[in-house]
Amino acid sequence: MFETAAQAEAREDALRAVADHLPEWRYQAPDEDVRRGHLCGPSGMTILMRPLDGTRWQLTGDLPGTGYHGPRASIQQTWARPPATLAADLTRRLLPDYAEVYDRETARLDAERAEDTQRAADLEAVGAILPMQITDGARFRPNDRPDLRGRWRGPVLPDGFSASLEVRGTIGGRWDLDLHGLTTAQMHAVAQALAATLDAEARPVPAVA
Repeated sequence: MFETAAQAEAREDALRAVADHLPEWRYQAPDEDVRRGHLCGPSGMTILMRPLDGTRWQLTGDLPGTGYHGPRASIQQTWARPPATLAADLTRRLLPDYAEVYDRETARLDAERAEDTQRAADLEAVGAILPMQITDGARFRPNDRPDLRGRWRGPVLPDGFSASLEVRGTIGGRWDLDLHGLTTAQMHAVAQALAATLDAEARPVPAVA
């Protein structure tokens, strides 16, 4: 859409005036990240503006950094209307839906970050037992959460072989282990340790008297 500099300036002035009628919100001028003016609110909430023609704009609740790809809260307005009327309309039609999605997605992101932090701590604890090289797994998109990986190789035995272990901390609190090059004794020891752990987890918890 082509617009003159005067039209763009008038539209930015209108958005700035709308912000004056929205408690806890402020107008943010265009910058290197967002080339049009936008509204910044509490807890990092952001409303982006996109001009539709010379008289209308679209306001959309933004969800940066969450990896959310679903529908976003959005409304269209005639921006030449009184700023107080536009602000009231935005508060009624956009903010409730936007706040619901924003709160849900930020809570999900916080939970994912907490899980990733715990995965890293758990893998560090394993690394204290078997010194290993810890790396991130592959990311297919910028917002993907990688698997954490730890690799360990044991000393070379007299027969020229050595045991190796790869641990992958997957999303959801589960772990994958790949063991290679174990001797028969080591294989039996690992199997017995795993059986004992599974047996302990399967036992019913005794009732407290």
